[in-house]
Amino acid sequence: MLAAQTVKSNRVLLVEDEAVLRELAAENLLDAGFSVMEAGDGTEGLEALRSDIRIDVLLSDIKLPGMNGYELAEAAKALRPQLKVILMTGYAPTPLPPELERVVYRVLQKPFEIEALPAMIARRAASVGSNSAREKTKQEQTIRKRHEVRKEKTARFAFFADKGFV
Repeated sequence: MLAAQTVKSNRVLLVEDEAVLRELAAENLLDAGFSVMEAGDGTEGLEALRSDIRIDVLLSDIKLPGMNGYELAEAAKALRPQLKVILMTGYAPTPLPPELERVVYRVLQKPFEIEALPAMIARRAASVGSNSAREKTKQEQTIRKRHEVRKEKTARFAFFADKGFV
């Protein structure tokens, strides 16, 4: 099921089948001021790409059930030629298929520093518009509230990464 969480900003479609990583990445991006739409597999991601919803960046795992990240990136470029694409993988680095070399901005190797994700996406996306003081205050309160939850989830992610699951 697609889950969308909205703030005024660039919108990221996050496609990741590992729920813990998807949740951590989404929270980090939300805290940084991005809008995030989440999908748990390539088919859900394609559904979002076919919709009228504005999407500025596609952030997708490569190894997904059903449609993989490469296929999703190809479909994304056919449906939305201006879309920026970033792929993630926990497997050994392999060269991108030649048809995706101009499509994919970057391939992130898992595990990666989740806190660095918003800055990397911001470099690729159009600059986020400036928020009002009220929006910034609300965002800071949200960040504080999520801090404790994130610490627990980061510990769980590290556990799964150590076990080789992500």
